[in-house]
Amino acid sequence: MLHFLFVFWINLIHPLYITVTEINHNIKTKELEITCRIYIEDLEQALKNKVNIAKPADRKTADNMIGNYLLTHLSISVSGKPANMKFLNYGVEDGVAICFIEAKGINAFKKLSIRNTLLYKEHDTETNIVHINCLGERKSFKLEYPESSVSAEF
Repeated sequence: MLHFLFVFWINLIHPLYITVTEINHNIKTKELEITCRIYIEDLEQALKNKVNIAKPADRKTADNMIGNYLLTHLSISVSGKPANMKFLNYGVEDGVAICFIEAKGINAFKKLSIRNTLLYKEHDTETNIVHINCLGERKSFKLEYPESSVSAEF
């Protein structure tokens, strides 16, 4: 119980800033299926509070703003070639925006490189967790500000 109270107290003093990005390679459809989970409050701050993500007045505007932000701060290269990523949409669950991105035409590869600067302009204590699933193998990485790039070989 004391440990729980200590962690709760620390989080009140120093909030935790974290995003989680999951990248799945679907070999059958030749696609990267990308999911980003970001706390709504943090994403709204990154968008300069110009949109209410949980209940947007104009969903198309919200999608455009979120998509532009994500595609500016997240990039992927497959075997040295930039992946052509497309923002699909987002949903909301328990205070988290779950954002969906795809990249088509991705054949089998040996190396995947990621640049992830999500929320780095907003929080110099940001941590971005990246999970990559390819050919049944999962690799996970922790990027702490200012570190923004990682590569995985399969």
